[in-house]
Amino acid sequence: MKPIYAWLFLFIASVTMAQTPVMTWDFETIKDGKAIEPATQIADTIEGNFQEAPGVRGKGLRLDGFTTRVIRTGKETVKPGEALAIEAWVSLGEYPENWCPVITTESDEVKGYRLLIGPYGQVSFETAISEQWVVCSSANETVPLRKWMHLVGVYTAGEAMTLYVNGKAVSTIPIDGALTYPKKNDCIIGMVTAPRRPSDTIRTWGTIPTYYGLSGIIDEIMVFDRALTASQVKSRFSKVPVGTPDIQAHRLPTIKKNPGRFGAFYTKLKYHDAWDNLWRVDQDPDIVVCFDNSPVKFIFWRGIRYGPSWVSENENWMTDQSLETWGNGANDIEGCFEHMQDRHCRFSHVRIIESSDARAVIHWRYALVSGHDHIWMPDPKTDWGCWADEYYYIYPDGSAIRKVSWQKGSTGRAVQYQESLPVTQPGQRSEDLLEDDYVRVADYDYNTTAVSVDPSTKSSDWKRDYTIQQFQFKSKNKPYICF
Repeated sequence: MKPIYAWLFLFIASVTMAQTPVMTWDFETIKDGKAIEPATQIADTIEGNFQEAPGVRGKGLRLDGFTTRVIRTGKETVKPGEALAIEAWVSLGEYPENWCPVITTESDEVKGYRLLIGPYGQVSFETAISEQWVVCSSANETVPLRKWMHLVGVYTAGEAMTLYVNGKAVSTIPIDGALTYPKKNDCIIGMVTAPRRPSDTIRTWGTIPTYYGLSGIIDEIMVFDRALTASQVKSRFSKVPVGTPDIQAHRLPTIKKNPGRFGAFYTKLKYHDAWDNLWRVDQDPDIVVCFDNSPVKFIFWRGIRYGPSWVSENENWMTDQSLETWGNGANDIEGCFEHMQDRHCRFSHVRIIESSDARAVIHWRYALVSGHDHIWMPDPKTDWGCWADEYYYIYPDGSAIRKVSWQKGSTGRAVQYQESLPVTQPGQRSEDLLEDDYVRVADYDYNTTAVSVDPSTKSSDWKRDYTIQQFQFKSKNKPYICF
């Protein structure tokens, strides 16, 4: 019987060794902005705004999606060898701007490895194999929002890479060669290693790369120097009792209590903590106009660069692109110039001129800027560029008059004065906001027609000069505009 007991002992020991990680982030102990690894007591820096949060086991780490990342120095980053497994529990509050690492050691896609989540909820396990960057990815919407997801990437030199989601293999590719590990690169968790552009960029020259990260909670991130088997991955997933993550759905800001009377007032609108914490503003940076007998609101919020927004009784938003210009041909070097590019409201400002029982008057002043924070057509002598002043005369019946002014010639040849923009709530689709006939247009001779998502229903008299439009919100109150 002795040989049998010895064999059993060795078998149990080998299983235990196979599932012992060489790097662990369980976030149970965070001291002075550092995550302490339990086995080694290595203290990894946590940068940016973060919070402790309930994880799948004990504590997790809440990432803000803008500033948070965990850094393990290259000196303390273990290089696993010819086999590797990465494990992580992740719950997202929103999808990242583009592909974003859960964990990465990569160096310009020529060395290292990374486990990422994409802008459409995809997952990808990627490695540098024999001077090639090898990608093993899932389909879109593999990772839903506000649910705990178990992600595992497994690599074996000369054999295969496999990606697992919630205990199941979702992608496997054969490989020929071995992973090349970087010698000095830091291991980064929760953020891109360098500024990147967002996904689905229309004009690359008008879009600047920025840092971005994951928004949500991470927990139990582990790196192994052995390849986990399919049964081990399944077992590790099934043994963790998964609850509901402490993540609230993001909603565009609103006021907690309508004052029940007509008038404009200053306030500080709140979106969600991670976004709110970025802003260097004191009290009352925003303006809201309410009405006596209507739940509709007229909002000037810094999140939309103070562009005026009509908000229906069920929180459907309609704003406007306002004044916009751009270069043509060789002069198109930075894309569009408009208030929406003013991400920090450096040039956009709003103030209340009047608020009485008869009317409210709001003054909105802004410069037309590019994504590079450059003003359109600055004068070489004075540095004055294109600035616009808009006055809104708002009345108790829920109507408003818009007056726009700018210096003649300051817009250049190309200019757009108005473009209605329905704003979707996070997670809301256009079909949730609008009817299939999403706009009705009319002229002052009572001719009307509908604009449909189905182009085959386009009216034969479409060329008529329509001067009135109403967006068909799925709400009782629908925004309209008359020219």
